[in-house]
Amino acid sequence: MDLLTQLRSELEELYDFAKEINQTLDQSSNKLSNKESYDKRWLTNIEAMTYLGVSKSTLQRYRSDGLLPYSKIGLKLYYKVSDIETLLKQNQT
Repeated sequence: MDLLTQLRSELEELYDFAKEINQTLDQSSNKLSNKESYDKRWLTNIEAMTYLGVSKSTLQRYRSDGLLPYSKIGLKLYYKVSDIETLLKQNQT
């Protein structure tokens, strides 16, 4: 019986841990699905290239032509998701 009691206790701990993981995943999912918080998110140069499906030189041209606003900290460039969405909507056919 002692072994069964120990196994039951360990299973209950495992179940509680799985519930905590599930709650954390739900909270993360809610944050990602919240459009307002996503629009305020900043993307790196590589993330912006991937998001738009363009090359580094094309992204540079968008900056140079003033089509896509950006911020620069040191050598790193950042883009607001909302600005990228605006660019896409303006060029929608």
